[in-house]
Amino acid sequence: MPPILAEELRLELTAREKLEDTCGPYRTDKELVGGRDEEDALNHFVHRFTASSARVQYVTLGPGKHFEPTSTDLRSFLTDGRISVLDLACGSGGGFLGLLCTVAELRRQNAHARLPVDLQVLAADISPTALEIHERMLRRVSGPLDAVGIRITPKHMEWDVTDGYSTARLMEAWFKQAGESEAFLVFISAFGAFTEKNRPVVETAIRDIMVRFHDDKQLIVAWIEPSLKGTSRWMGPILELLIGFFKGRGRANSHDAEVKFDWRHPFTKESITGSAKLIGCNRGSR
Repeated sequence: MPPILAEELRLELTAREKLEDTCGPYRTDKELVGGRDEEDALNHFVHRFTASSARVQYVTLGPGKHFEPTSTDLRSFLTDGRISVLDLACGSGGGFLGLLCTVAELRRQNAHARLPVDLQVLAADISPTALEIHERMLRRVSGPLDAVGIRITPKHMEWDVTDGYSTARLMEAWFKQAGESEAFLVFISAFGAFTEKNRPVVETAIRDIMVRFHDDKQLIVAWIEPSLKGTSRWMGPILELLIGFFKGRGRANSHDAEVKFDWRHPFTKESITGSAKLIGCNRGSR
C-alpha cells in the first residue's frame, strides 16, 4: 500500500477504534461484501480496504504487463489537466484511493510527471456509512496529494443501481460537476459479488451511463475485481455490452486470465496472496 494511504488509513482506523480488528487474522469469508447496512459497510472497510487498495495498486503499476494497455491508461489519465472521475459503487474507497495514492507516490519519487491535475470526483454508493468513510479518507489524503500536484474537488452521492432514476440523477450530477473536464473515467472496483447475483440490473445501469457519452468526450472505463469463482460468468457479458459502445470509437478488452500477486499488509506486514481480473475500455488518448 502506498505510504500516504497506509498512514491515513491507520489514523482513520484508530479514530474508529478499529485498528486492532484490521490487524487480526486476515479474513477471507465471502460475506464481507459491504452493502447498505451500517455494520456491513464498516466491516468491509475494516477487513477489505487494504486488499482493494493493493489490487488496484498492482494493476496501476502493471508489473509483468499483465493488464496493458489499461495500466498505462490509468497512469496517463492522471498526468495533467482538468479531469473527472465517477467512482461507481465506491464503498469506502479502497480501490480509488489505491489508484490516487499510487500515482501520488510515483510523482513523489519523480517516476511520473508532476504537472497540475484538477480532479473532479463524484463517488456514488448505496451506503451512507461507506460514503462517509470515503469522504473522510479523501479529506485525509488531500494534503499529500496536493503536495505532488493532484488537486481534488470531491462530491459524494447516494446511488441505487436498481433504480434507473437514481442513475439518471447521478449522471446529471456528474456532468454538472465535471464542467469543462477534458477526460472522464468510470472507475469500478470490487463490485463483482453484487454483479454476479444481479447482472441484468447492473447491465442496465452501465448501459444508461454509457449512452450519455454519445459525443466525442474522452472516456476510460476501468473495472478491477478479485478473481473469484463466479467472476468469469458475469465479466464476459459485461465486456460484450461495453464492446458495443466502444466498437469503432475506441477499444474494450478484458484480462480474464487469473493473475495472482503477493502483497504485504501495511500494519501486520503479513504476506497475502491476492488476485485480479480487469475490464478496460478507452475512447481517445492522453
